[in-house]
Amino acid sequence: MSDFTALERAVLAEICKEADEREVLERHLTTARVTRRENTGDGFFTWFEVDRTCAALTSRWSVLGSVVAAIEGFERPFLLTLYKDRNGYADLLEATSAAQNTAGIDLATVRFTINPTY
Repeated sequence: MSDFTALERAVLAEICKEADEREVLERHLTTARVTRRENTGDGFFTWFEVDRTCAALTSRWSVLGSVVAAIEGFERPFLLTLYKDRNGYADLLEATSAAQNTAGIDLATVRFTINPTY
């Protein structure tokens, strides 16, 4: 998971803890290579590729898991969701802010807390 930012790595590790197919998902993520990032102003997307010789995930759901993160400087927490493609391979992490602008924020260097207590 070396291509991922600290925030992305922490979120993905937390999602793996709760995953039904944890071993398969962890294998995907250890082979992941980030292909594109986009800060949308409402959050961000991180697309990545994984080794397709790994076993595919068998769940019929495209959402693999979600995590809440408090990011320093933002009033409200973010919801981060991991998705898989139709072939069963993890491929996208999406972060959504609650009506807060992320434009101009370097999301690779932010300080954060995963699953904060409110």
